[in-house]
Amino acid sequence: MNRILIKFSIFFRLFVISDSQRLCSDGPPTTKDATDCCLTLPNIIDTHLNDSCITKYSRNTQRQLQDLQPGESPKGNCVMECIANQTKIYKGHGFFDAITLKRLFMNAVSGNREWGEIAAKAVDLCVMETRVVYRDTKLNAPQSVPTFSGEIICHPISGYIFGCLQTELFRKCPNMTESTECEALQQYANECHIGVKYS
Repeated sequence: MNRILIKFSIFFRLFVISDSQRLCSDGPPTTKDATDCCLTLPNIIDTHLNDSCITKYSRNTQRQLQDLQPGESPKGNCVMECIANQTKIYKGHGFFDAITLKRLFMNAVSGNREWGEIAAKAVDLCVMETRVVYRDTKLNAPQSVPTFSGEIICHPISGYIFGCLQTELFRKCPNMTESTECEALQQYANECHIGVKYS
């Protein structure tokens, strides 16, 4: 992935104690990205698809995340919903296809047994977590109306599940780079969805 970067803090976990919630809303404690600390982290999404969705929606998503207040649910991540739509994962109205999602991840790590086991467990965990969170909160922002000119509002569920998956893959990385910054990012990932850097 090209790493001339725009950084987004993708969706914090919604059920955390107050100290962790402040930690998540403050963002990661380092400028290191997951791929800086886990050099073998699988690239799940096709680069051309990734770039296409970023071109269309990155400015909108970045502005929404900048405006997100501590304790608020995210309005939605249109970059990730675009990816979920194009890969046939998102079915609309907050529903996603868990079988297609798992197939996407398993195909990306095909031939790598170690990452295959990590990816399979991550998908199972994040599908369950996302369904629980959606059931309990509907993942709805306090106001689902535009708050700035040209704002596009997407459903938060795609951002949440991809944030969960990115975090779980990172947390289970079998060859984490040893450094103070990477250790700090690991600790952050124990409570929060980690940031993702897009080209």
